[in-house]
Amino acid sequence: MAKAVRNVVVVVLAVLWLVPVYLLVVNSLTTPTGYSGSPQWLPHTFGLFSNISSAWTGAELGASFLNSLGYAVVCGTIAVMVATLAAFGVAVVPCKHPMVWFWFIYSGTLLSLQIFLAPLFQTYANHGLSDTRLGLGLIYTALSVPFAFFVVRSYISTLPRELVVACHDVVTSGFGGGAG
Repeated sequence: MAKAVRNVVVVVLAVLWLVPVYLLVVNSLTTPTGYSGSPQWLPHTFGLFSNISSAWTGAELGASFLNSLGYAVVCGTIAVMVATLAAFGVAVVPCKHPMVWFWFIYSGTLLSLQIFLAPLFQTYANHGLSDTRLGLGLIYTALSVPFAFFVVRSYISTLPRELVVACHDVVTSGFGGGAG
């Protein structure tokens, strides 16, 4: 009996949670002329593509989309490169206290973003990085590095030791032709 009551409660909560999502979808399908100002429970007209077009041009989303895409690609790539270097250094290169370094870098993921805001704002204000593309790129990159570091380090940890040592030997030899 308790299991049935629990299931009913879960279903009711799920339906209540889905009502706003349903209204969002139905009202986004409604044309502007068909929208009465109050929520529509059933779509009477189909205006999804005209609504998307109006929003895209009216709010000038094209430039914003390309801007966001550029930040995501460039800053994401830089973050993965930096994280890969750090992960290789912690997982492969012999260093003192590798777990201390791991937790130091990974703590950027564990700590709340609000912890970084005051020192970050002060530093940005002091160096003129507020409201600049470089400043935004640095934030995106810095906030992405800890999680990328965790993923790459976890992957490197699963590689066979012989492969990692071979890669290390190639890198330390300067990519030059080794023996022969």
